Order: sequence, then C-alpha cells, then structure tokens
Amino acid sequence: MTKNAQRIADLGFDRLKEVMCNRLHGAQSIGPPCGPRGGPAPYEWLVDEFRRGDSGLRDRMTAVMRDFLPKVADHHAWPKDARYELLDLVQECGEGVVDEVRGLIDTQAFLPDDAAGHAGLLKCLISLGHLETPDFWMEQSRIIDPRYGALVFRGLAEHSLELAADALPELCGDSEALANIGFFLRALQERVGVSEVFWVFTAAIDALPGEVAQVLRDHLQVRPTARNTHQVIRFAEVRKAAKFRLLDIGALLAERNTADRAVRSLTRAVRRATSVAEEESKFRDDV
Repeated sequence: MTKNAQRIADLGFDRLKEVMCNRLHGAQSIGPPCGPRGGPAPYEWLVDEFRRGDSGLRDRMTAVMRDFLPKVADHHAWPKDARYELLDLVQECGEGVVDEVRGLIDTQAFLPDDAAGHAGLLKCLISLGHLETPDFWMEQSRIIDPRYGALVFRGLAEHSLELAADALPELCGDSEALANIGFFLRALQERVGVSEVFWVFTAAIDALPGEVAQVLRDHLQVRPTARNTHQVIRFAEVRKAAKFRLLDIGALLAERNTADRAVRSLTRAVRRATSVAEEESKFRDDV
C-alpha cells in the first residue's frame, strides 16, 4: 500500500471528512496533486483509495459521503464543481448512500437551478444498479431537463425495451438527448443482440419525424428496408391488438355469466397469437 493510502487509512472520521471535503473542492490535501494540469480529477484518487482500503476505511468514507449529501444542495458550501465531484465519487462507490441519493431526487433538491446535478443523481442510481421502477422513470421524464432524456430512456430500457421504445417520442426532442439515445442503442445491440434491438425499436423509430428517425436508424446495425420495416410494424400492430383483446377478455371474466364466452374468446386469441408468433419467429430468423 502506498504512503498516501496508509495515511488516509489511519485518519479518523473528522480528519477524513476534512480531507475529502478539501479534495472534492479542488484544494490540495494529502494524496497526489489535483487539478486540470496537476493530476487526476479530485474524486478519482478518493475512488482509488476506497477500492484499495479495508472495510473500516470504506465504512468511514461512506459515512462521510452520507454526511455530505444532505448538505450538497447548498450552493455556497458546495459550488457546482465540487458538487459534481461528489456525485462522481458516489457513482463509483456510493452503494451505502443510495437512500440519501433517492431522497435528493424525490425532493428535487437541485431543481430548478441545477438540472445537470439532478441528472447526476439519476446517473448515480443507474451506476449503482438501483433501477427503481418504470413509473419512477416516467415521472422523471416529466421533471428532467429534455437534454437528459437519454437517462430516462436508459432507465426504462433496463426494465423493458418495449417501454423504452414507446417513450421515444417524448425523449428525443432535444438534440443532445437524441445523440445519447443513439449511442445507447449501439450499446444495447452489443448487450442484448442486434436483431432484438432492431425488432423492438424499428416501428417506434419509423414513427418519429424524418430527421430524428434517421439519426437513430444510423445507429442500428441492421439497416431498415421497406420490407422488414413493413413487417415489423405489422407485427407490432398485431401485438397491440392482441393486448387489447386480452383486456376485453379480462372484462368479460369480471362480469357474471360470461365465463363461456370468455373462454371461447381466449381460445381464439391464443390460436391467433400462436400463429402470429410462429410467423414472427420465422421473420426474425430471416432478418
């Protein structure tokens, strides 16, 4: 372990809090020089020491972050540069402070003055694997600055690609968000497969305004053609119709003396769905 690591590992809570605060504010403290030309970003050395340290050091550093977060909305004590350094630190090693992050999101502590800070809190959740719920992300789509629509897109995609596809019209209105959604589509293709992304998103992309749609098409590794786009849209419409048909059947079952009708309707719906699924599977293989 390096001399600096030994020193930080020996610090008690109060001294560690002072060192971390100074570091995150860009002031020189123990550790390598920080600053744009003097060394790593202020938070990076703290991340390295957190990962190198034993459980005692990690617990103390977590306690310091937990102490900082409720105060971080105070722009006098925590100017934006220092605030963002703290959020970067939390993204990397803030598993123990997720409740504090969620509290800042729920109270919209950084809004309306710091949209980037609010987006940084959402990045913390995603980076730490706390994906919340689809309803949470849809609520964020109504709160967040349009520039950060890709964060909502990513949060929804972690739950369901179909939900993310359905939300595209609301999330692509800003050019920065559009570009970042395109980059995330590339990452999704590597993670879940090219054909799966093509299949889920082609119909949604095709429904977007021309220039917007083209930006996203350029990120697809399977190029849409007239034939495959038509087929994808057709199957999407069939699935949507099947969904509403099942809702109708559910309503029948909720009524009295309609069980026989519901069973007959369900049987027809299952046969239709099976036939469409077989056709859809064959088309996917061709794509």
